[in-house]
Amino acid sequence: MLRSIIATTLLFTALRAEPVHYLIPDQASDALYAFKQLIRSAQEDIVIITPRLESRQLRRSLEKSAAANVSITLLTSYDISKDAAYLAQFKNIAVKQISGLQHGADRGELRLTLLLVDTNRYCSLSMPLVETEMSRDIALAVCAEDDERSVEKYVQTLRSRAKEYLQ
Repeated sequence: MLRSIIATTLLFTALRAEPVHYLIPDQASDALYAFKQLIRSAQEDIVIITPRLESRQLRRSLEKSAAANVSITLLTSYDISKDAAYLAQFKNIAVKQISGLQHGADRGELRLTLLLVDTNRYCSLSMPLVETEMSRDIALAVCAEDDERSVEKYVQTLRSRAKEYLQ
């Protein structure tokens, strides 16, 4: 418990000053821990945009936040995802599917992971939220505050392109 409080304090102290960067896979566990703490700190709203979500740790944190009446939106591009389908059953979690623009027969792909909490704190990652991939692939995660709420504007654009996941 004390470790969690200290880590949360350090995370948000760092977020107020400068963005925090995590090199994946070297700091994958630190990045996942920061994502969990960000989710747990949510008071009102969480938006997750990711090609795929396959993380037992994050799924549990999202369940707890949903139980605490935090509104959660998961935008994913993966057609079949155990975690997305599982999370869709919770009252406060809306799961939607999003894809890139259609170019002839080819559909564009989502190549971004973004976790936005309470419209002004976020973490971004240049890969899906998949623990096995985070343990082997190279990527960069960044967590920061967004006092001007510019990230929220992009999230709203992507939300408008999404359709219901389970249709």
